[in-house]
Amino acid sequence: MQRACLFAIAAVLCCTGTALATSYSNDFEGDTIGLLPLDPGWYVTPPWWGTRTITGTVEAGPTGGQVLEVHWQDTFDGVLENFSSGEVGYTMDLTGVQGGNMEMTAEYDFWVENTGIWQMFGDQASGALLGGALNDSNVERDWMYVGRDDGSGKPADILDIPDGAWIHYVGAYSQATGQMDSTVSFVGGSGGFTQQLVGRVDGIDGEYWWGGWAYDFQMLSGNEGTPREGTYDHALYIDNFSMSVVPEPGTISLIGAGLVALVALKRRKK
Repeated sequence: MQRACLFAIAAVLCCTGTALATSYSNDFEGDTIGLLPLDPGWYVTPPWWGTRTITGTVEAGPTGGQVLEVHWQDTFDGVLENFSSGEVGYTMDLTGVQGGNMEMTAEYDFWVENTGIWQMFGDQASGALLGGALNDSNVERDWMYVGRDDGSGKPADILDIPDGAWIHYVGAYSQATGQMDSTVSFVGGSGGFTQQLVGRVDGIDGEYWWGGWAYDFQMLSGNEGTPREGTYDHALYIDNFSMSVVPEPGTISLIGAGLVALVALKRRKK
């Protein structure tokens, strides 16, 4: 009887996406300075176009401790519109979690050295899913679109993202409901923004990335005669990163029902 029941539970698990959840977190304190984080899920994609490089390495944080630094090459040779691009990210193993509706969460702190750079972060399935985009214009400096990247809803959701300060992002997305909730928070200014977007039809890849590019003329335009004139610091720091992907509650309920059935059969056996 017990063996038959275990086979039944296994069948339920297979039909519902198998694993209950997969998650990952890293504060980068145990990783080696100057290298990618140790977990093999981390990657660096070279420039999408152009010749400028991007790096992703663990470095000393701007306020202490260790962080992941995403850095676009910041030495230009004077040729107009030379730029660097590419991405750094983490790929989560979704073996056993795929096969139905899923829910994904992501949370981390980020520090922007130069908001004049176009930067985007989110799940690879859709650019700004559980993330957002920073502007790529000094005219719209310090703007951030939360949960979207097309810029169609100008002005942006946040108009005063600070240079050189920690900003906290937390978000959750449900495939079943098409709802994404994102909160961006920081000290000072507007303090951040909470966004709820309903009706999305994104998939979930479980590959979280940070990427973008920087143009030399954007670093100059609008900065002449200001402390930022000639500034090419293209660093983005990430700390306290965590993400998870789980089956939707309906899937978990089916698994729970199977476990209840197992308990009931054991009681009958006794």
